[in-house]
Amino acid sequence: MEQRIDILLVEDNPNDSCLAQRVFRKLDLEQKVHIAKDGVEALEFLSQSQNGSLNKSTLKVILLDLKMPRMTGLEFLEIVKSKEETRHLPVVILTSSNEEVDIERAYQLGVNSYLVKPVNYDVFSATIKDITNYWLEINKTP
Repeated sequence: MEQRIDILLVEDNPNDSCLAQRVFRKLDLEQKVHIAKDGVEALEFLSQSQNGSLNKSTLKVILLDLKMPRMTGLEFLEIVKSKEETRHLPVVILTSSNEEVDIERAYQLGVNSYLVKPVNYDVFSATIKDITNYWLEINKTP
């Protein structure tokens, strides 16, 4: 039986990852989330899914941090959006960077949405809930 993953969270900060996992648990989504600690690990996950070990057709959204070691979020985004097999995947940047240069570059590379991480847990939780509701329930994909 293939594993069903709806969300790929790419996040190197253990605190932010833990907070997101807590929200996913509350939303009963933790079994549908794969967490990668950086862009390299995320690309490996996507490569595995393309080779048939995971059901890539269920992946609904990638939540991507920007400032990560080994491969930045922007580098990851550029690779994902340049490949035929992955360019259709929605990518939402969820980062602490509010820098205009990052926002502009992300949209040039094809990001679907750019959100600055709220520092307040309740607002962060509501943001994750809104993201998952939109991309998993409201948005339609081929």
